[in-house]
Amino acid sequence: MPEIRLEHITKRWGKFYAVEDLNLVIGDNAFVTLLGPSGCGKTTTLRMIAGLETPTSGRITIGDKVVFDSAMGINVPANKRKVGFLFQNYALWPNMTVYDNISFGLSNIREPMERIDFEGKNAARLAQLRAENADASKKKQRHLEGQILPGIAVYETLQTVMPRNEALQTVHGYVEQRAWKLKKAFLKLMRIPGLYRKVPGIFCKETPKLFGETAGFAAREIQTSGGVWRIDMTRCPYHDACVRYGCPELCPSFCDSDDITYNGLHPKLAWLRTKTLGRGGDCCDFCLRIKEK
Repeated sequence: MPEIRLEHITKRWGKFYAVEDLNLVIGDNAFVTLLGPSGCGKTTTLRMIAGLETPTSGRITIGDKVVFDSAMGINVPANKRKVGFLFQNYALWPNMTVYDNISFGLSNIREPMERIDFEGKNAARLAQLRAENADASKKKQRHLEGQILPGIAVYETLQTVMPRNEALQTVHGYVEQRAWKLKKAFLKLMRIPGLYRKVPGIFCKETPKLFGETAGFAAREIQTSGGVWRIDMTRCPYHDACVRYGCPELCPSFCDSDDITYNGLHPKLAWLRTKTLGRGGDCCDFCLRIKEK
């Protein structure tokens, strides 16, 4: 959504001022809520932006286009402003979803509107994937809903608007960004003196709970004591889902996120991994140990 700028906007009916000398800037891609008592001009302001109400005076700019200017006599019709508007009363199509109601006006503009098409397709594909995996256990759903299904849905949908390799890079970038955010939180915890010594033990204790068979994983324990956590993961729902839906090349994105998150957590902790299922190995060999061990 482009920037929306209101300059000295006034709306008056006779002696009554619904909006008086309003200056407002809504940034590009910003989410803004207008809060105030009934009759303060919230709806009138939105209607003036959409072109459903004509200001008495002032100037409205959407992006780099002036859609209203009282001094210059500019007043672009509502159907030319490319603004979606959902009324606060019940003027909705009962046979449409919320998304369809919001996008209905924009979808009737005789110009390409790729974003509407993309978001609609992505939402529909994600809903389909969720339905196909509705019988998964609660622990497995945590992984499916967290990254797997949204990643597959957006990867497939991106390929309708860009080449496959660019779609893969886009999803990889998102997963990587998420991993760096998680790592930042872990690095803060690692400032606690001596906490690093407990990390391998925490992994030994929590891995069976979060990454056990009921969550779709299978693992062989190699060493889980003495400051060392080492396992071979022989089955992984991230890999299984990517293979199932014909996008095994997506799985390494999830593998990379583990390496970003856990490598370099502390100078005295070593994260080691030589192969993963997603990169063509027969297992994911995880090892986190205290370096002096």
